[in-house]
Amino acid sequence: MSHQNPTFFEALCDRVLAIRILFGVSFMFFILSLALVFFYEWGSAESVVTVLNLVGSAVFASASYYAVRKCREVNALSTDGLDTADDDND
Repeated sequence: MSHQNPTFFEALCDRVLAIRILFGVSFMFFILSLALVFFYEWGSAESVVTVLNLVGSAVFASASYYAVRKCREVNALSTDGLDTADDDND
């Protein structure tokens, strides 16, 4: 008996709900930081922290969006072969 370890994206796709929540939260912080960039005086400590938050939330949003898209592709490829077997039962 050999047990095959799941690939990285199979293990990641098992947690797709958490990744979607991470995307939503990071996108919300991105929009909030984007609005605050224009509110604070340029060069102040608040503007520096806001720009760092903007970059960090953009990275998290991009990575989580990529993971969600990749999981859709993996799930679509794995279910394509299963749908054709059920058509012969009619």
